[in-house]
Amino acid sequence: PYGTTQLVAQVSDRGAALGFDAGSVGQQLRAWISGETAVNLVRDDGEISVTVKVDEAVQTANFLAGLDLYTPAGTPVKLNQVVDFTEIAGFSLIQSRDGARRITVQAELNEDTGNVADVEARLREIGAIGALEGDFGVQVAFEGESEEEREFLIGFRNVLIIAMALIFLTLAWVFQSFFRPLIVMAIIPLGFVGMIFGHLIHGQVLSFLSLIGFVGLTGIIVNDSIVLISTIERRARHQPVRNAILDGAADRLRPVLLTSLTTIGGLMPLLFETSVQAQFLIPPSLTIVYGLGLGTIVVLVLAPALFAVQHDITSSLRSATVVISRLLSKRRPRFASTAQPVAADPPLVKDGA
Repeated sequence: PYGTTQLVAQVSDRGAALGFDAGSVGQQLRAWISGETAVNLVRDDGEISVTVKVDEAVQTANFLAGLDLYTPAGTPVKLNQVVDFTEIAGFSLIQSRDGARRITVQAELNEDTGNVADVEARLREIGAIGALEGDFGVQVAFEGESEEEREFLIGFRNVLIIAMALIFLTLAWVFQSFFRPLIVMAIIPLGFVGMIFGHLIHGQVLSFLSLIGFVGLTGIIVNDSIVLISTIERRARHQPVRNAILDGAADRLRPVLLTSLTTIGGLMPLLFETSVQAQFLIPPSLTIVYGLGLGTIVVLVLAPALFAVQHDITSSLRSATVVISRLLSKRRPRFASTAQPVAADPPLVKDGA
């Protein structure tokens, strides 16, 4: 946005001949207008700086015209004799990054025609960005929401990886196995499917808040699988695996449903809230409600099936190990012994025996 009118001073040919440049003129103008420290007085309680500056009330156009500048030789010269003033409309705010001036051009993108990457690629293809950078000596960069989205996705990926690692380590410590947590965590991708399905039903756009809700969903959705797998594993110690799976799924059906339905029921009213304050809570609530709902239905079938698959694979590996061990033992060479038997020592004879 534009602000008040400003004067731009440019060193004239005469000023350049006298030894002035933009740096020296700017330094002397700053000393006149903003002030310059003349002396520092040291007192018992600290230091006092004395600054000399022209009163702001007299800083008018006539004041600038009659201002004295000093050449490198020390000769005073009037300001209007060494610079040329140009009056332009100034900006109310000057942005900078890494020491460079920055100008922001904002636009609303029609999402039906493409995304930001497509627009940037098209502008570079027709040479529009190259013309801007070549003619005006600027650098063009697409930022705003696209840059924020890119940074968020990088942070979201890192947070999700850390969350998955913590969940895996916790389950591995509880189950005393590195393979059992994979069965429990296999339900997490189905939660992502439920999140997308819920956004489609309610006509919501998949946003940053939805992905944040998915991070929380990864910790919630494994609860049902933990309840079911731990029961099946405990029963499998005392009965056949098939019976343990069927009986464990039947025993844990009610706890699994209650664990999910209580969470879904608590968040369901938010999905139909129309207030402005609740609009930020709807995307993560959709993620948790539909992700947990679909996950609960599938976990009752998928988790026992994966448990049976893992048991079959483990049994096959054990059988293969036994067969290989027997084959190796049969091929092991045998050596005949030719040693002569050693005669036994004669029995000791005691007196009278």
